[in-house]
Amino acid sequence: MSVSAAWFEEQVEKNNFFYLLAALLSFLAGAPTLAIFTSSPLVPLLYSVPLIVGVWSLLGVGHWFAVGVALTIAGSLAAIVNLMFAVPFATFILEVIYFVFLVVVGVIALRQVLFARVIDANRLVGAVCVYLILGMIFALLCYWLAALRPGSFLVVPAADTPQIWDFVYYSFDTITTLGDRNITPVMPLARTLAYLEAATGHFYSAIVVGTLVGSYLAEHPKR
Repeated sequence: MSVSAAWFEEQVEKNNFFYLLAALLSFLAGAPTLAIFTSSPLVPLLYSVPLIVGVWSLLGVGHWFAVGVALTIAGSLAAIVNLMFAVPFATFILEVIYFVFLVVVGVIALRQVLFARVIDANRLVGAVCVYLILGMIFALLCYWLAALRPGSFLVVPAADTPQIWDFVYYSFDTITTLGDRNITPVMPLARTLAYLEAATGHFYSAIVVGTLVGSYLAEHPKR
C-alpha cells in the first residue's frame, strides 16, 4: 500500500462516523423533502446515498467492508432497475438491502463505540449514528408490518395511505417519546414494536450516551 493510500485510509478510520452521520442526515432530510415536491422515480435513488457514503464507515473492519460494498452495489442496481422499469418489487428489495446495511453498520458502530480504548469526538458521533440507525430500523419494521397487516396502525386522517416517511416520523416520535401521534399502534405486534423502541431509546440515551459523554469529559476536562 502506498503512503498516500495508507494516509487516506487512516484519515477515514479516524473520522468514519462523521461520514456515516452525513450520509444518514442527507437521507433523513433530503429524501422526504424531495418527495414533497416530486413523485419522480429518482427519489428511491436517494436510498443509495447513505449506502455509498456510509460504506466508508466500514473501512478497516476487515471483511465487513467487502460486505458493505456488495450491499451498496446491490442497492444501487435495485434503484436503477426501479428507475428504468418501475418495478415495485425492486423498491422492496432496495428496502431490504438498506435494512441489512443498517443492521450491519449499526452493530459494528455500536461495538466500536462501546469498546473503544479512547473516547474521542468520532466515537461520540458514532453514538449519535447508532441512535439514528435504531430509529430507521424500527421505521422500516413498522412500515412493513403496516403493509403486511393492514390495520396494525391507526392513521389520522384515515383516508391517507401511510408512506415510508410517515413511519420514519412515527419511529423517531416513538424513540424520543415526543407524543405527537398521527399514527397509533393498535394491534399487539405493532404495540410491541412501539414499547420496545421507546424502551430502547430511553436506555440507550441514559446509559450508553450518558456514559460516553461522561467519559469524554473526564478524559478531556479542558474541552
